[in-house]
Amino acid sequence: MKINKKQSIYLAAATLFGKKGFEGTSLDEVAQKAGVAKGTIFYHFQNKEELFSALIQEGVERLSRGVEDIAKKDLGIKEKLSLIVDFHFTFFKEHRDMCLMILGQIGNFQKRGKKSIALIRKRYLSAMGKIIEEAKAEKVIDAKLETESLIITLFSLLAVSGVDWAIFHPDLPEKKMAETVRTLLFDGFIRK
Repeated sequence: MKINKKQSIYLAAATLFGKKGFEGTSLDEVAQKAGVAKGTIFYHFQNKEELFSALIQEGVERLSRGVEDIAKKDLGIKEKLSLIVDFHFTFFKEHRDMCLMILGQIGNFQKRGKKSIALIRKRYLSAMGKIIEEAKAEKVIDAKLETESLIITLFSLLAVSGVDWAIFHPDLPEKKMAETVRTLLFDGFIRK
Protein backbone atom coordinates (compact mmCIF):
# COMPACT_ATOMS: atom_id res chain seq x y z
CA MET A 1 0.00 0.00 0.00
CA LYS A 2 1.39 3.37 -1.03
CA ILE A 3 1.61 5.98 1.72
CA ASN A 4 0.65 9.51 0.72
CA LYS A 5 2.56 12.58 1.88
CA LYS A 6 0.10 13.45 4.65
CA GLN A 7 0.34 9.90 6.05
CA SER A 8 4.15 10.13 5.87
CA ILE A 9 3.99 13.35 7.87
CA TYR A 10 1.70 11.69 10.46
CA LEU A 11 4.01 8.69 10.84
CA ALA A 12 7.12 10.85 11.13
CA ALA A 13 5.49 13.26 13.59
CA ALA A 14 4.16 10.45 15.80
CA THR A 15 7.60 8.85 15.95
CA LEU A 16 9.43 12.10 16.69
CA PHE A 17 6.85 13.47 19.16
CA GLY A 18 6.94 10.09 20.91
CA LYS A 19 10.73 10.00 21.18
CA LYS A 20 11.59 13.67 21.63
CA GLY A 21 8.37 15.23 22.90
CA PHE A 22 6.38 18.07 21.39
CA GLU A 23 8.78 20.85 22.37
CA GLY A 24 11.86 18.80 21.42
CA THR A 25 10.69 18.15 17.87
CA SER A 26 11.04 20.67 15.05
CA LEU A 27 9.03 20.74 11.85
CA ASP A 28 12.35 20.52 9.97
CA GLU A 29 12.93 17.13 11.64
CA VAL A 30 9.40 15.99 10.80
CA ALA A 31 9.88 17.01 7.16
CA GLN A 32 13.23 15.23 6.94
CA LYS A 33 11.91 12.02 8.52
CA ALA A 34 8.76 12.12 6.34
CA GLY A 35 10.85 12.67 3.22
CA VAL A 36 8.93 15.81 2.26
CA ALA A 37 9.75 19.49 1.94
CA LYS A 38 8.91 21.62 4.98
CA GLY A 39 6.49 23.54 2.78
CA THR A 40 4.50 20.33 2.31
CA ILE A 41 3.84 20.29 6.06
CA PHE A 42 2.58 23.88 5.87
CA TYR A 43 0.37 22.90 2.94
CA HIS A 44 -1.49 20.51 5.30
CA PHE A 45 -1.02 22.21 8.70
CA GLN A 46 -0.65 25.83 9.84
CA ASN A 47 1.90 24.99 12.56
CA LYS A 48 3.27 22.27 14.80
CA GLU A 49 0.38 22.66 17.25
CA GLU A 50 -2.14 21.96 14.48
CA LEU A 51 -0.11 18.95 13.29
CA PHE A 52 -0.08 17.53 16.83
CA SER A 53 -3.85 18.06 17.24
CA ALA A 54 -4.58 16.57 13.81
CA LEU A 55 -2.43 13.55 14.62
CA ILE A 56 -4.31 12.92 17.86
CA GLN A 57 -7.62 13.44 16.08
CA GLU A 58 -6.64 10.97 13.34
CA GLY A 59 -5.80 8.33 15.96
CA VAL A 60 -9.02 8.89 17.88
CA GLU A 61 -10.94 8.78 14.60
CA ARG A 62 -9.47 5.36 13.78
CA LEU A 63 -10.16 4.09 17.30
CA SER A 64 -13.76 5.33 17.18
CA ARG A 65 -14.34 3.92 13.70
CA GLY A 66 -13.09 0.50 14.81
CA VAL A 67 -15.48 0.43 17.76
CA GLU A 68 -18.37 1.62 15.55
CA ASP A 69 -17.64 -1.17 13.06
CA ILE A 70 -17.73 -3.78 15.82
CA ALA A 71 -20.96 -2.34 17.25
CA LYS A 72 -22.65 -2.82 13.85
CA LYS A 73 -21.67 -6.49 13.51
CA ASP A 74 -24.39 -9.11 13.69
CA LEU A 75 -22.84 -11.01 16.60
CA GLY A 76 -23.70 -11.89 20.15
CA ILE A 77 -22.80 -9.32 22.77
CA LYS A 78 -19.99 -11.38 24.34
CA GLU A 79 -18.44 -11.79 20.89
CA LYS A 80 -18.65 -8.03 20.34
CA LEU A 81 -17.08 -7.28 23.71
CA SER A 82 -14.34 -9.81 22.98
CA LEU A 83 -13.67 -8.14 19.61
CA ILE A 84 -13.55 -4.73 21.33
CA VAL A 85 -10.79 -6.02 23.64
CA ASP A 86 -8.81 -7.52 20.75
CA PHE A 87 -9.26 -4.38 18.66
CA HIS A 88 -7.88 -2.11 21.41
CA PHE A 89 -4.72 -4.17 21.86
CA THR A 90 -4.17 -4.39 18.10
CA PHE A 91 -4.75 -0.64 17.80
CA PHE A 92 -2.25 0.25 20.54
CA LYS A 93 0.31 -2.17 19.13
CA GLU A 94 -0.01 -0.63 15.65
CA HIS A 95 0.06 2.92 17.03
CA ARG A 96 2.82 2.54 19.63
CA ASP A 97 4.49 5.82 18.61
CA MET A 98 1.23 7.67 19.11
CA CYS A 99 0.95 6.08 22.56
CA LEU A 100 4.42 7.36 23.43
CA MET A 101 3.48 10.78 22.09
CA ILE A 102 0.29 10.96 24.17
CA LEU A 103 2.01 9.65 27.28
CA GLY A 104 4.75 12.26 26.89
CA GLN A 105 2.19 15.04 26.51
CA ILE A 106 -0.37 13.88 29.08
CA GLY A 107 -0.03 17.12 31.06
CA ASN A 108 -0.74 19.20 27.96
CA PHE A 109 -3.37 16.90 26.50
CA GLN A 110 -6.34 18.97 27.67
CA LYS A 111 -4.99 21.97 25.76
CA ARG A 112 -3.65 20.20 22.68
CA GLY A 113 -6.15 17.36 22.53
CA LYS A 114 -9.40 19.22 23.15
CA LYS A 115 -10.92 18.37 19.75
CA SER A 116 -9.92 14.74 20.19
CA ILE A 117 -11.54 14.56 23.61
CA ALA A 118 -14.77 15.87 22.08
CA LEU A 119 -14.47 13.26 19.32
CA ILE A 120 -14.01 10.48 21.87
CA ARG A 121 -17.11 11.63 23.72
CA LYS A 122 -19.21 11.88 20.58
CA ARG A 123 -18.22 8.82 18.55
CA TYR A 124 -16.48 6.38 20.88
CA LEU A 125 -18.95 6.81 23.74
CA SER A 126 -21.88 6.55 21.33
CA ALA A 127 -20.62 3.30 19.78
CA MET A 128 -19.73 1.79 23.14
CA GLY A 129 -23.07 2.99 24.54
CA LYS A 130 -24.91 0.92 21.93
CA ILE A 131 -22.92 -2.16 22.90
CA ILE A 132 -23.48 -1.57 26.64
CA GLU A 133 -27.22 -1.04 26.19
CA GLU A 134 -27.39 -4.20 24.10
CA ALA A 135 -25.50 -6.06 26.84
CA LYS A 136 -27.93 -4.77 29.45
CA ALA A 137 -30.92 -5.81 27.33
CA GLU A 138 -29.45 -9.31 26.97
CA LYS A 139 -28.76 -9.35 30.75
CA VAL A 140 -25.03 -9.86 30.16
CA ILE A 141 -24.33 -6.66 32.14
CA ASP A 142 -26.19 -5.60 35.27
CA ALA A 143 -28.84 -3.06 34.19
CA LYS A 144 -28.24 -1.08 37.41
CA LEU A 145 -24.80 -0.01 36.18
CA GLU A 146 -24.83 3.54 34.81
CA THR A 147 -23.91 3.40 31.10
CA GLU A 148 -21.62 6.43 30.77
CA SER A 149 -19.53 5.63 33.86
CA LEU A 150 -19.27 2.00 32.70
CA ILE A 151 -18.04 3.14 29.26
CA ILE A 152 -15.47 5.45 30.87
CA THR A 153 -14.30 2.60 33.11
CA LEU A 154 -14.02 0.19 30.17
CA PHE A 155 -12.20 2.76 28.06
CA SER A 156 -9.80 3.45 30.94
CA LEU A 157 -9.15 -0.27 31.43
CA LEU A 158 -8.56 -0.85 27.73
CA ALA A 159 -6.65 2.37 27.00
CA VAL A 160 -4.38 2.37 30.04
CA SER A 161 -3.59 -1.34 29.87
CA GLY A 162 -3.13 -1.10 26.09
CA VAL A 163 -0.84 1.93 26.22
CA ASP A 164 1.16 0.57 29.17
CA TRP A 165 1.57 -2.78 27.42
CA ALA A 166 2.51 -1.24 24.05
CA ILE A 167 5.16 1.01 25.60
CA PHE A 168 6.58 -0.89 28.56
CA HIS A 169 5.79 -4.57 27.94
CA PRO A 170 5.69 -5.15 24.15
CA ASP A 171 7.35 -8.56 24.58
CA LEU A 172 4.31 -9.85 26.45
CA PRO A 173 2.09 -11.53 23.83
CA GLU A 174 -0.83 -9.41 22.66
CA LYS A 175 -3.17 -12.41 22.88
CA LYS A 176 -2.20 -12.95 26.52
CA MET A 177 -3.04 -9.34 27.38
CA ALA A 178 -6.39 -9.54 25.60
CA GLU A 179 -7.17 -12.87 27.27
CA THR A 180 -6.44 -11.39 30.72
CA VAL A 181 -8.69 -8.39 30.11
CA ARG A 182 -11.45 -10.64 28.76
CA THR A 183 -11.20 -12.79 31.90
CA LEU A 184 -11.50 -9.67 34.08
CA LEU A 185 -14.53 -8.48 32.12
CA PHE A 186 -16.38 -11.77 31.85
CA ASP A 187 -15.38 -13.65 35.00
CA GLY A 188 -13.84 -11.12 37.37
CA PHE A 189 -10.64 -11.90 39.24
CA ILE A 190 -11.89 -12.67 42.76
CA ARG A 191 -12.58 -16.33 43.43
CA LYS A 192 -16.10 -16.98 44.67
